[in-house]
Amino acid sequence: MRVEPNKNYYTDYNLNSFFSIVNLQSKITKLFVDTDLLNAAVFWFTNVERQKYNLKQFQFHEKLRQAATLHSEQMKIHNFFDHENNFDARYKTLTNRIDAQKDSTFNGFMSYAENIFDYPVIEANTTFTVENRNGQTRFFLMNGKELLPYTYYELAKNVVDGWMNSPGHRANILQPDFEYLGCGSAKYEKQGNGYSTLYFKLTQNFGGSLGWNDVFLEAEKFISDGINMCNKKIKTIKEKVNQNILNPYVLDNYKQKFNSLLGDLGQKNKNNMDNTNDLMLTGKLTAAKRKEQLCVFLLDGSGSMDDIGEMNNTLAENVGRTFKDFMSFFKESSIKEDFQIAVINFDYEAVVRQPRIALTEFPDFENYNPRDIGKEDPGTNIGLGLIEAKKIIDEFLAEPNPDEYRRDAVIAILSDGMCQHPESTLKIARELDANGNIIISCGLFTTKEREDKYLFNKDAKNFLQDIKSQEGLYGVIRDNKTLRKWFEASSSTTKKKENK
Repeated sequence: MRVEPNKNYYTDYNLNSFFSIVNLQSKITKLFVDTDLLNAAVFWFTNVERQKYNLKQFQFHEKLRQAATLHSEQMKIHNFFDHENNFDARYKTLTNRIDAQKDSTFNGFMSYAENIFDYPVIEANTTFTVENRNGQTRFFLMNGKELLPYTYYELAKNVVDGWMNSPGHRANILQPDFEYLGCGSAKYEKQGNGYSTLYFKLTQNFGGSLGWNDVFLEAEKFISDGINMCNKKIKTIKEKVNQNILNPYVLDNYKQKFNSLLGDLGQKNKNNMDNTNDLMLTGKLTAAKRKEQLCVFLLDGSGSMDDIGEMNNTLAENVGRTFKDFMSFFKESSIKEDFQIAVINFDYEAVVRQPRIALTEFPDFENYNPRDIGKEDPGTNIGLGLIEAKKIIDEFLAEPNPDEYRRDAVIAILSDGMCQHPESTLKIARELDANGNIIISCGLFTTKEREDKYLFNKDAKNFLQDIKSQEGLYGVIRDNKTLRKWFEASSSTTKKKENK
């Protein structure tokens, strides 16, 4: 199958039909390069790897392709190879490059990552001679055989194979939470001794779920449509009341029900409603600041977090990566102005890894692997982490509050084992829990393999259940996807239920 005009490499082909395109077997030459075909080949070879591991295939996303192409072009123009662009502040980080693509229809992703590669069109790790024949530079092996350039198929496969042989790049490709992919490339010539070789700067950009604002755009349309239906219904009832078909109380009843249903979702124009008996939604949905909430994350950095978990990473590495991805998404949420964040790592001691900071200012590229606190621990003491959390929370709750926002503090404890000082830890937890503005959420991070080998610590499970503030605030976490959900659930907890 040759490339057909006006066919889209992503929407008009699938994993099988794409690789039947004859042009994929064409050699890549300086005279003509089809970067669109190369980018698509990298995209589909990446989905081949996803299929091998029974993972959902990536969906193509044009904004990610644009961001990836932008970075490849920047690396070419400024002659560098790095995830950070120190030559143009507008595009310095991946976050900047994703932000540069935002418009009225796209507001980013909840999480994202990037792979890059610098790759030649001929086999680089070999000895060859260079000859100029008929005005063309040609390469020959020492046995006299000509060294031909790669085809689009070969180059794309080599690039993806290279990423799969690199733990960090492989982790991005096989990350279950990533749903979207866009690939970009830029060709350039690298000068040798009297000759030049064609190279490519290649970039992959991965995206998780679409950003909160995209969700709210859909919600806004849904709510607007619902209000229009309400208006039409009330208008119909009003007509029947005027015709003496329905009693007037029916109209009042409907108005009250609709008001109750809408609640705070839209601003109601009461004067307009009093005059016309219609409901009006004015302006767009906004997330006005209604409260201030502090989330203090206590992350276990004890030695047992070196055990191997999902994707052949240590538990601690998975915690660091998942927490970083979650915070990237959280910073894009519509309620970001309401939150402050602090991070504490603990083993036998406790270290404040990130002092209290506004969510909007939370650093994007810090490493939050809890084992990187630089200590060889003899055990685990959750209580010391709670003491540090209490200091941070006391300062937060004591600050002036002229607008009288509701203030809550959540302590989210993630641990994989038993606490060596249960009595003192439980006492501190009870003191914190007695404050109506503080809630404690707990997660036991383990693996299916550890449970199968009877390494699941029943005492640890019972202890963490004792620490939690209330039912529903404890979970057993066995994989990164569940861990991400636990971070989300813990941060969104606002207040305790009343004790009966």
